Amino acid sequence: MEQRASALMVSLRRLLSARPVAFTGAEVPERPGIYVIYDGGGYPCYVGQSKNLRRRLLVDHQKGNGKSSIFRRKLSLIKRVESEVTVTSYIREECAFRFLELES
Repeated sequence: MEQRASALMVSLRRLLSARPVAFTGAEVPERPGIYVIYDGGGYPCYVGQSKNLRRRLLVDHQKGNGKSSIFRRKLSLIKRVESEVTVTSYIREECAFRFLELES
């Protein structure tokens, strides 16, 4: 158990020390992993995991809708915007993310 906790701490440090990536023009692998999304102020606002990082980050979260992305739904409530187009623009222009590929 202690080894597993240690391995998780190493992964967490790697994730948080990774360079933040803008949503526009991002290169994201189609692999499993974890990610942190940062708002326009640079504060972490969403943490997630996915079997396919590219689909989750660049399709569901960036271009999707409130039905496919809890992040988009919460962001629209926080920013008080109803338009999916406005949410997409905010994500593309203001947000960034860090990700870490995992084996499973």
